[in-house]
Amino acid sequence: MRARAWLGAWIFGIIGSLLMSAQCFGAGFALWEGSARGIGLGDAVVGRADDPSALFYNPAGITQLPGLQMMVGGTGILTEGEVTANGTRVPYPGEPPFTSGVNGTESTINNWAFVPNFYLTGQCSDRVYLGLGIFSPFGLAVKFPSDWLGAFNSYDAEVQSLTVNPNVAFKINDQLSVAAGLEAMEFGLTLRQRVPFPHTIGTPPFYSYLPAGLSPDLETKGDTWGYGYNLALHYKPCRWVAMGVSYRSQITEGGDLNTNLNFPLAGQYAYTASHTSMTLPDSVATGVVFYPSDRWSWEIGGIWTRWSDFNKLSLIFDQPILGAANNPFSATKDWHDSWRFQTGVEYHVTPCLDLRAGYVYDEEAINSTFADYLLPSNNRHEFSLGAGLHQGPWALDIAYQFILIEDSTIANSTSPGYVNVSQLRNTHANLVSADVTYKFW
Repeated sequence: MRARAWLGAWIFGIIGSLLMSAQCFGAGFALWEGSARGIGLGDAVVGRADDPSALFYNPAGITQLPGLQMMVGGTGILTEGEVTANGTRVPYPGEPPFTSGVNGTESTINNWAFVPNFYLTGQCSDRVYLGLGIFSPFGLAVKFPSDWLGAFNSYDAEVQSLTVNPNVAFKINDQLSVAAGLEAMEFGLTLRQRVPFPHTIGTPPFYSYLPAGLSPDLETKGDTWGYGYNLALHYKPCRWVAMGVSYRSQITEGGDLNTNLNFPLAGQYAYTASHTSMTLPDSVATGVVFYPSDRWSWEIGGIWTRWSDFNKLSLIFDQPILGAANNPFSATKDWHDSWRFQTGVEYHVTPCLDLRAGYVYDEEAINSTFADYLLPSNNRHEFSLGAGLHQGPWALDIAYQFILIEDSTIANSTSPGYVNVSQLRNTHANLVSADVTYKFW
């Protein structure tokens, strides 16, 4: 009884911390850090779906979980990278071209993040199961010094998200289960960049490109809400194979933001409310797992994300903050749909110990023609190791993942403030994850 009372207090504390949205640096800006076990297996758990984190990967799998079970934990992520730029900046619309080039190398700063997760599953009958997942499906944090050579494009970009996702799953028979759920997502956005001195005032020489550290500082931030749904299927035709499919719908985020324009030289700032609307992509995850023996399992799978839906990021200022009425800020993205291929193997060493390993190849969705410094990224290779410890109703899962982002060179971007040519170099991430699972009965 004391253990359950302590656990209940812990749950409330963890839920409170989960309400602080997560942020990260990722391919696109989708997050797949659903659990420590999932990370240890390279996220190849869509076919398995046999622990509470199935609510993230494939909710139909919760029909494999008897009684009432809870998993809670998270993932710490540290990313490092550098951008070398040598060329001229892309001008803003209506501005004269930059005549002088820039040359330098800058490293990202403060790119540490924590991605939390919480899952609760309950068996209502032999056929009906309920689940509640709280997790972060999207996020990024890319920060440079505020006076770096790419600051006219971006020096601080943060996306934070938190999804509350209740599900109901039905066991049609011993082989086939289906599930459906609703998603409510809070989406936080912070964008900071330097801008040319108000370029709609007068004529030259009022086109003023001061050093980045002295130029006006534009900051837009706020939170929006969006809603969607998910569908899932889990099928186990025989003892040695199982498969799963999970679909998450598009979510349209829209709402009010706040925009500030600070003038360092004048010691003044302008403020206006603003609003935005964007479409977050839908995705389909698939996986097939093989059980060649009682101790071994191996899964292969993939996740397809329709990033082509993310074709534009628009901000509409309610008041003329840069000298033009309503000042629509519209950044074309025109991203590509992308695939994420994953595989993972698990070995039951003893009834109390599991060992895991995984690999992921993650395609980048960014269109180089509209590349920017909000998310300087490329294709990724992810290498994972993990372990699971089991004792009575308790389980502890831990994992480590190393993400290697391929070097890239972009010389054709049309994004204002971007320096052509820009090279992404030496970019990688280290992830450490842990989850605790408790089976109440």
